[in-house]
Formats: sequence, structure tokens, C-alpha cells
Amino acid sequence: MEQARHAASTKRHSRHEPQNRRKRKPVFLRMMGVLLVAGAALACLGFWRFQTPGIVLGPFEDEPLTAESVPPPEPEPQPVTTTLRFSATGDNLIHAPIYKQAARRAAEGQRYNFNYCYEHLLDFYAAQDVNWINQETLCSKELEPSTYPCFSTPGECAEALYRAGIRVFSLSNNHTYDKGAKGIAATLRFWDEMPEDVVTTGLWYGESDYGTIPLQTVNGVTIAYLSYTDHTNGIPQSSAMTANVIYTSQRDVMEQQVRRARELADFVVVGVHWGVEDSHKITQTQRDLAQQLSDWGADVILGTHPHVVQDAEWKTSVDGRQTFVAYSLGNFLSTQSKPDQLIGAILTLELNKTTDPDGSVHCAVASPQLHPTVTHYDAGKSNVRTYLFRDYTSELAQAHGVRAATPAWDRIHSERITDQHQQRVFGAHLNLQPFWGQIGVFIMYGVSKINIEPSLMMISVQDVEFKGNSLARYLQIFADTGVVVDMISQSAPHGTNIDFSFTASASDLTLVMKAISAANLDKDAKASPLISVGYSKLNLFGEDMVTSCGVAARALNALAMADIEVLLITTSDLDISLLVRSENEDSAYDVLKKAFEL
Repeated sequence: MEQARHAASTKRHSRHEPQNRRKRKPVFLRMMGVLLVAGAALACLGFWRFQTPGIVLGPFEDEPLTAESVPPPEPEPQPVTTTLRFSATGDNLIHAPIYKQAARRAAEGQRYNFNYCYEHLLDFYAAQDVNWINQETLCSKELEPSTYPCFSTPGECAEALYRAGIRVFSLSNNHTYDKGAKGIAATLRFWDEMPEDVVTTGLWYGESDYGTIPLQTVNGVTIAYLSYTDHTNGIPQSSAMTANVIYTSQRDVMEQQVRRARELADFVVVGVHWGVEDSHKITQTQRDLAQQLSDWGADVILGTHPHVVQDAEWKTSVDGRQTFVAYSLGNFLSTQSKPDQLIGAILTLELNKTTDPDGSVHCAVASPQLHPTVTHYDAGKSNVRTYLFRDYTSELAQAHGVRAATPAWDRIHSERITDQHQQRVFGAHLNLQPFWGQIGVFIMYGVSKINIEPSLMMISVQDVEFKGNSLARYLQIFADTGVVVDMISQSAPHGTNIDFSFTASASDLTLVMKAISAANLDKDAKASPLISVGYSKLNLFGEDMVTSCGVAARALNALAMADIEVLLITTSDLDISLLVRSENEDSAYDVLKKAFEL
């Protein structure tokens, strides 16, 4: 019976299980149906929100939105500015000692190696985006090298500049026609063989080529380059020349080119070979032409030719643009012999191109800086190379070959110039007087004229009680007597006393004696005034004197070497007056003229 009950139970379970499943199935389907209908309704009402990785119900309309659920606003479009770091270098003037040195330094298989000349500038140029230079001499690998007055330079020199980072070469200067048609043809072939990224300017293939504007595009910024020269040393263009320069007298051609360049480029850079050689003074012709170039469309004007550094300034064009003008960058590399010919300057600028969201473009020149350089050579003008002024040490100065003609070069470099003095940042009212004050240690030629005033007398008063009116009392009595006083010198107080001296015309001796006697002026002094005649005054003048160091020292040293005694000296910004005995006036004049190469 027990077995029968178990069997019956098993059968029942087996029999009833399918029945139970069939009973639950309709309930499941009904539940799925409800969910599907509800989901469809919600979807139609837009209440589903998709998320990753699945689907969830979003907030209903009557629920507040959270910060996370609100998308951030789109940012406003901003102007985009591209900045190019631009440098300009002065005259690369290759004299015989330089290319002979390059020949000696050439390795096997080389003709010339000029790398040594520029190796101290590599890091500087590498920090710039664009480097421009005035290549003062013709370059080729066809012509024999030659020096002043008609230059020809091995092409390896330009290749060394290329390796140093220079890409833009100005070829328009007073030496462009030095080798005639043959020289023009050779230099054109040389530059055609240089790498594709080299830009040259200043030579055109006749009038039909004047509309061709050299362009360079770097990082989306386009620069146009033009170059002009005042003259070509009297050498005219011949019909055989395949290319020519444009002279600064051809103002109509210049205007057309500059205006065309303005249309084609973001920035217009114009090199001008102008000014007076060996003069720091800017001519009115330079200033007038700079203003015209600015009005026509130039953004940067780079002056070369004087072989010494000149001032720089901002010009405002007729349309309100700001144009930066460097009137002369001086020499970069040469073996000239005057101290200020061995000083150059590399100009750096920022060229800023700003594109607004509406597509309009604004361009501006900014942040001009002047970086002084020194061309150094050893004795006999050997081992010629150029340094940044900040890297030029007193030890190098002591070894400079220029000391053979200018011994003071060593003395004035007793201290290394600090970085603070190397780099001048220019403002809107730019002038280079502070710059000259820093590099003027090299400038020994601030004198442009010397004259003589003969027949003077000197009045000296010793040990006068130091009072506020001591000197004034003497000068007033002389004035009342009709004596014109010239040079005035007062010593520093020694104890309670001072000394002073002054000069007047020897023709006023009677009046001076009368004034002293009538006023009893000597009562203030321990001794009577000393009055002596037989003196002459030498006046040294120079507009550059205010920015030149060592002028008085050079004059006094020259006179001392000639055993000429200076009895009195007075100075101002533009002149130095030296009192000597009349018998020495002629020899003193000759000595000073020689000292200042006048």
C-alpha cells in the first residue's frame, strides 16, 4: 500500500506541474502587456531619457531641472593672434682678412669656412622666427674674392649665414655694381642655387619686373620685402646688366612697390641704404623718406650704410599705422678700424597678426629691442668674429687688435657690461641716448669740429672763504665793469675755503684791474687775485659728444703726449673747452685734429 501511495504521489506531481505553468503564463503576459503599453505611452509623452549604458525614466515636467541637466552655453569666439619674432642685422662687410681667414679654416675639400665668424650668434638667431641681414658685398662662387673698394665675396659666406639662421638677404647697396655686369650675373646664379626658403630683395630684372614683390609666409603671416639704395658709388647701370637696383631718387617706383606690397602682405619691411658714412647724425633726407615710406605702407624700415649705429623712432603714417624706423644698424662684421665701426646692433621686433571672429585682420609691430654687437679681431686683424655685447668680456677687449690704434679700448673695458645694459626696450617716444650711454665706451669720435679763441687772460683767486656769494661777488663786479667772463671753474671746498678761476679777453685787462681795485675784492682771499695773459682756448664741438664716452680723456691724453699743458677745462653736452698757453695753440690744434681724425 505504501508503494502504491508513493506512486500515486509521483504521478500527481508529474501530472499537476504542467497544469500549474499553464495557469501562470497568462498572468505574465498580462504584466508584460501593461509595461509595454505604459512604456509606449511614456515614449509618446517624451518622458524617456537615454543614458549610457541603459534607458531610465527622466524627470517629469513638474519636477525641477538640476544644474547637471542644463548644458553649458557655447563659448564666444575669440580673436586669434599669431606672433612672429623678427630680427634685422646690419652690414655684413667682408674685407680681405675675413675671407683669407675663411680660406685658412677650410677643411679638406672646402674652399672657405666662414662658420667661425658667426658661431657666437647661433642661439640668438635660433630664437627668432625670421632673420634679415644686409649683405653688403656681392656673393658668388665664380668670381675671385676682392676687398675695398670693389668687393667680391665667396658664396660660402652666405652659406654660413644660412646655417646661422639667416633667411632674408637685402642685396641693394652702394657695392651692388662693384663688379659690373659680370658680377650681377654671377651673384644672381649663386642666389638661384640657394635653398628654396631663402628670400632676396633689392635686385630686379628691369622695369617689367618692378611689380614682382618678394614675399615670405611664416606660420600664416606674410611679409613683403623691398630694398633701395641712395647710390652705387658712381658706377652706373650698364645695358649688359641682367638686373638692377632701384635708387631712392626713384620715388614714383618706390611708392608703387610699397603700395603694392601693402596689398599683398600682412607686413611690409623696407631696407634703405642711406645716410652719411661714419656719422651718427640722421639727415633730414632720411627722416623725410622714412615718413613717405610709412605713408605708402611700410611697417618696418631698416637703415644701413653709415657703418655706425644711428637713432631709431616710431613714425605715424597718414592712416594712423605705427611704423618702426631704425636709421642705421651699423656694421655686423667687418675689419674697419674705428671703434664705433666695430659696434653694431641687431634689432628684434614682434610682428603680431590678429584675426577677429568676423574674419577681419589687424597687424601691428611691437616690442622693438636693440641688441648691441661687437666685431672682435686679434692683432693683425686675425680671427675675426662677432659677439653679442652681453657676451663681450674685458678679457676679450684687452686682446682686441683695435688697441694698436686706440689703446683706450682696453681701459674703458675694465668692467664687463651687465645684461641690464645690453638690451634697450623702446617705447613710444624712442631715442637711443640711453643706448649710446651704455655702448659709448667704444665711441671715441664724438668731436666734429675744433676752433681756437686766442688772446685770453686768466684770473685766479685762491683760498676764498667758502660762502654762497663768494664767486658771485666777483662775477657781479666784473659784469658791472663791462667785463665779459668766459670759462668759469670752481674747486671743491678745502676746509672752509675754495679756489676759482675764470677767463676773459686780454683786451679787458685794464677793466679787470680797475674792477679789482675799486671793489677791493681781494679782501676775501688770503692772497691777491692772480691775473695773467697769453692764453688760447681750444673748443671741441660735436653733436654726438653727449652720447660719447672718453672724449675728454682722449683729448687730454693726446695733449699730454705732446707735452702741452692744459690749465683750465670746462665742458657741456656739446663742447669741451681747453685753455692752453698761446705759444702752444697751433700744435695743440694739430694734435687734437689728429686725435679725432678731423
